[in-house]
Amino acid sequence: PPSPEPPLRGPSGGPTGNQPPVLELKVTPRSGTGPAPLDVNFNMCPTPDPDGDKILFFFDYGDGATAQGPPCRQQNTYKKGRYSANMCVWDQRPEHALQCVAFSVDAQ
Repeated sequence: PPSPEPPLRGPSGGPTGNQPPVLELKVTPRSGTGPAPLDVNFNMCPTPDPDGDKILFFFDYGDGATAQGPPCRQQNTYKKGRYSANMCVWDQRPEHALQCVAFSVDAQ
């Protein structure tokens, strides 16, 4: 399995023309805001890969916890505070085409 921190090679692809997955993130609650403890669901299941490659998912919740998968859907419970979660998808080709998106969480 890949390491939890994939090598960053940029979304333009490598010498074989590998295209990155197109990250689609759905978050519930949508605002990422609510009373602590706050359960936040991160769903990257709709993410396609233009080359049809198998996709791997990495969840950095911003509070020190991480997860990877499949599965493409994860949940994290936040204590009171503000966090910047970082969700990434990459494929298994040697170039590891990568896409990431940050999402703010405010557990009040």
